[in-house]
Formats: sequence, C-alpha cells, structure tokens
Amino acid sequence: MTIFNEVDEMLRHGREVLCGLMVLLSLHASAGVLRIATLSPDGSAWMQTLRGAATEIKQRTAGRVDFRFYTGGTMGNDRTVLSKVRLGELQGAAVTASSLDPYVHDLDLYSLPMLFDDFAAVDKARKVMDPWLSRQLEDAGWANFGFAEGGFAYIMSRQAPIASLAELRQHKVWIPEGDRFSATALGAFRVTPVPLSLGDVLPGLQTGIIDVVASSPIAVLALQWQTQVHQMTDLPMSYFT
Repeated sequence: MTIFNEVDEMLRHGREVLCGLMVLLSLHASAGVLRIATLSPDGSAWMQTLRGAATEIKQRTAGRVDFRFYTGGTMGNDRTVLSKVRLGELQGAAVTASSLDPYVHDLDLYSLPMLFDDFAAVDKARKVMDPWLSRQLEDAGWANFGFAEGGFAYIMSRQAPIASLAELRQHKVWIPEGDRFSATALGAFRVTPVPLSLGDVLPGLQTGIIDVVASSPIAVLALQWQTQVHQMTDLPMSYFT
C-alpha cells in the first residue's frame, strides 16, 4: 500500500464529514472576524478545505462573518493555542484529540490499538460516540463543531520498514507531547517513546531525534513529514480524529 492510495480512500470517505463541518460553522458563527489557529501548514489539503468553508460562510452571511487563519503553528502548539482560546485571544482552533485529554479523557478511546478493522466499523461507532464526546466537551466549556477524520495510523520510518516488535524497540519512536495513552501503550511493549509537539516532529526527523512516527498518510502529507519518512508498515495500528 502506498501513502497516496490511503489518502485517496480517506478523502473519498471523509468528504461528507467535511461538508457537514462547514454547515455547522455557518449556523453557529456570529458577526465579526473569527481568529482560528492550526498546526496544519498553509497550502495543505486541510487548509484548502478550511479556507473553502470560510469563503462559503462569508458568502452565506453576506460578509458578516469572516475568518483569519493562523497556520503552521504560528500561535504555538495545541496546548498553547487552547490557552489563548480560553483567554479570548483566539476564537477557535483545530487541534488534536490528545491535546484535549486534560478536559475529556474519553477522547482517547478512538485511538485504542487495533480497535477498528475498517471505516465501516469506525462509522458505526462514531454515530454513537461523537455526540457523547461532544457533550463531554461542552460540559468542560468547549464548543465542538465536529471531529475531523484523521484516518488510520501506520508505522512509518526513515529507513527500512518495521517488521517486528523487536525491531521497533531499536528505534526512536515519536508520540505526541502529553499523550499519556500512547506512552502507556508503548511502555507495555517495552518501547521507549520520544514525546514531541507536532511542530517539533519534522525538525526531530531531520536531526535524528526520532526516526519512527505512527500517523495517518494524510496527516504525514499535510505536515510535510513525507520528506523524511520513506517506509510504511502495511498494518493499520489505530484510528484517530
């Protein structure tokens, strides 16, 4: 399987989710300029979708609602961005589920290893789980406009593909900073992870601080990690939003 085949499948599957997100934003937005931060680089597929949604919302509200996006982590990592939203410096953000773990621990449930076999199983679970998780976020003081689909995460490495657990233990494996669930899961397999923020992953790969990541192909392309990871183990490890 290639990275691009997996991306194509995920984009076809996720198109309706993205369209639904646009509608929710347009229904809930108030007048003014909404400042939104994200780690996604400008020009990526995700940012093209967000900017397309912003254009549609501006048109539907006759210019009363507009968006200003801060891309590529210019406002800091997810935890910093969430603090700025709390303080009113930003009106919103597109963040990873793990960054919201301090508010809602159950967001980690989607990322349980080997939980889903395919997108059909994901869809069945999300019909029940998404509204429940959104209510938990609302109770914690966050308005959630939808869970973007990240797809299935695969083990990707700089050099040779990882063929066994013994081989994985010889590598410097990245996990998201503050992701207690991934740290516990890898620890159970006697793998010592290297926690880094998303913005530090590309420099970490370039300098050799890490040499293995577990992520979805679409995220790898959006964050430009494909310039450093060239091998993918064809085994979906987990699903993430």
